[in-house]
Amino acid sequence: AAKRMARAGLLACGIGLPIAPVEGDVNGLRLGVPEIVRLGMAAEHMGELGALIARALGDRPEAVAGDVEAFRRRFRDLHYIN
Repeated sequence: AAKRMARAGLLACGIGLPIAPVEGDVNGLRLGVPEIVRLGMAAEHMGELGALIARALGDRPEAVAGDVEAFRRRFRDLHYIN
């Protein structure tokens, strides 16, 4: 799943969870929530981000890359830095 997301321009890493295994892959994904917040995303952006993730895990992750890039362009400033 993380490889599919990467082809769409979304970074995540696979992580094993204490549930049923998935053949040929790990059974969980780890998203960098601190990085999401640091870029200024908030709760109101999570629906859109979730939809992009769902699309990336769907049929053609490469087809989502342009939309991911457009979404990411809205978050260029770093927040919460002292």
